[in-house]
Amino acid sequence: MYQQVFIDSFSLLGELLSDYLNGRKSNPLLDKAIEKTYAQNQLFTPYMQKRSLEAITCEFLQKKILESWLEDFSSSINERELIVGIIMAGNLPLVGFHDFLTVMASGSKAIVKSSSKDPFLIVALTELLCSFNEYWRDRVSVCNTPPANIDMVIATGSESTAKHFDIYYGNIPKLIRGSRYSFAVLNGEESLEDLKMLSEDMFLYHGMGCRSVSTLFVPKDFNLKNFAKILSEFCMLKDNEYYMDSYRYQRAIAQMSGVEFFDGGSFILMKSIAPPPPMSVVAIFEYEQTEEVINYYLNNTNSIQCAVNFNMGEHKTNLGKSQFPRVDDYADGINSLEFILKNS
Repeated sequence: MYQQVFIDSFSLLGELLSDYLNGRKSNPLLDKAIEKTYAQNQLFTPYMQKRSLEAITCEFLQKKILESWLEDFSSSINERELIVGIIMAGNLPLVGFHDFLTVMASGSKAIVKSSSKDPFLIVALTELLCSFNEYWRDRVSVCNTPPANIDMVIATGSESTAKHFDIYYGNIPKLIRGSRYSFAVLNGEESLEDLKMLSEDMFLYHGMGCRSVSTLFVPKDFNLKNFAKILSEFCMLKDNEYYMDSYRYQRAIAQMSGVEFFDGGSFILMKSIAPPPPMSVVAIFEYEQTEEVINYYLNNTNSIQCAVNFNMGEHKTNLGKSQFPRVDDYADGINSLEFILKNS
């Protein structure tokens, strides 16, 4: 019974978002949330916010996707009084929505601590859920301080905040995530369409997400100057002054330090820089044998979220897809739905 209520409500949310994003129906509530978010955080442009909503709609909120996702958990999913605190990061719009979806799918109640950089969208989406079914109003609350009186917590943040949450929440079951980064592997034979798709992985959300490609493996003697020129044609960030300030600063630092870099006009490519690099900088590693990339991955598994265009692990992430994870592509490779159900 609960599972069907969940699927019906969240698939209705998916339909509403699809109509909104495709211009078939207006939604003043979403318009206002997007406007307020951008006013508070200039990096979260309306375009970036809508791309996040698009990813959620396409990969999470389709009825068939939800049914397939929950099929193996059906015997364990039911309404429960377990209260799960969710502490959301703020590096990209609605980055914590999957945690929210997972808690709701488990049948638990959720207390969501939204990020100060992104406090409005999650409230708008929960209001829309309640407009479909008032049942959800007693199952979800959103706050701006770390939730108290909870039975379990899922938190995402920097390495320092992750350690803080681990101590703060004592002995209750917890899933705490720190910082990760993603890399892509090129073989030098990519088409223009391939590089256009790569630009989505790199520049969507200003490269701030753990699934954003901030590091590239390229063959030895790869023409980085030409690559930077081609990639610059696909960069979508040149009109954002907040991002461009970071680019100009990082370029000036590189110039003063005398290190070699390749200028893409809104980003720079740099060798010999430890990942993850700062915003607007792309770390470059050269390789001669595929084994070098494999060894790098195996030695840094705990720091890597996605290996794009490189077949490592259960799932391969194709070019252009790092920012569109499937509902069963769990952050840090930990099945959060299974975690909740096992610890209920």
